[in-house]
Amino acid sequence: MAIDDLLEELCGVHGVSGYEENIREIIRTKIEKSADEIVVDSMGNLLVWFNGRSDKRVMFAAHMDEKGFCVNRIRDNGLIEFSGITEVDVRGLPAQVLEILTKKGIVKGLVDAKLSFHKVDKPVEMDDLLIDIGAKTKEAVLKTGVDVGNPIAFEKGFYHFENDVVVSKALDNRAGIAAILKALQSLKQKPYTIVFAAVVQEEVGKRGAPVAASKVKPDAAVVVDIMNMDVLTMSSASFRSSHDLSRSLLGNGPMLEITPYTTASLRDKIIQLAKDANIPHQVTSAMLVGTDAEPIQRSLEGVATASMDIPVLHFHTPKLMACTKDVDNTAALLRLIMEDKQLLALGKA
Repeated sequence: MAIDDLLEELCGVHGVSGYEENIREIIRTKIEKSADEIVVDSMGNLLVWFNGRSDKRVMFAAHMDEKGFCVNRIRDNGLIEFSGITEVDVRGLPAQVLEILTKKGIVKGLVDAKLSFHKVDKPVEMDDLLIDIGAKTKEAVLKTGVDVGNPIAFEKGFYHFENDVVVSKALDNRAGIAAILKALQSLKQKPYTIVFAAVVQEEVGKRGAPVAASKVKPDAAVVVDIMNMDVLTMSSASFRSSHDLSRSLLGNGPMLEITPYTTASLRDKIIQLAKDANIPHQVTSAMLVGTDAEPIQRSLEGVATASMDIPVLHFHTPKLMACTKDVDNTAALLRLIMEDKQLLALGKA
């Protein structure tokens, strides 16, 4: 399957933090025929074993949850109060269509945008926003299946732009999931045991990853996530120049992190693998938003950990932008890591 088709399928399934059941099952169907063992742990992490020639284990982790909201209260007039389950940039919410996930199915609603017309000098805040599903009473809302506590996701929609650019909700972090899946599908050898960990609840405090690590007990770990290029370049003199620079970073390969929560020898080995194979990549020492590499590295008695990030734009908004070339190149580098016989010899700091 082409990487853009895989991304579209993965992004088209809702999996708000704490409600990852549907996306977990889709991921399972992609790998269950080639896996040696599949476990869903007590947190809901999907752990997939691929036995190698050695019992040594390397965990390849990517979080499968996405940003979203929940229903807080239904007003008598049918309007719905809601709040973020995860961190979201609320400035992009007015006039957006959201999808409320109920036991009866998906109910679409529009985020009330009156604020943007009548209070243009006031910053948009979550408390100012409501969801309108068209119902005129609370009773009418309840009949649709909407109730307090329902999770809410951004509207589905996957768009193909020029230069292999795609736009969708949930690219954070279905892009990382897609890269690992593609690497696993192209493996030619397994010198050690590979464990793919599709972890839950990264967006609400990196809760799933340490539980996965305690179950897998890896000798090393590689974490795949996304990195916000807008934040990486925000020191530029103006927004316009900053955004131009951010866009230029798409398509140049994964960002390989040199940070305190990555293990020097392991990350250096990965950078060298990319160089030797002429795989486009970028190296960054920017400590921005942390990933699951942090809790995994300090789990157990310490785990040798590396982190690679797929560049994106429009972080924490209804639609993110990424380049499929970056996902492909991340997958190519992951496959080299999975097949490298000397990887675990370099697992010390």
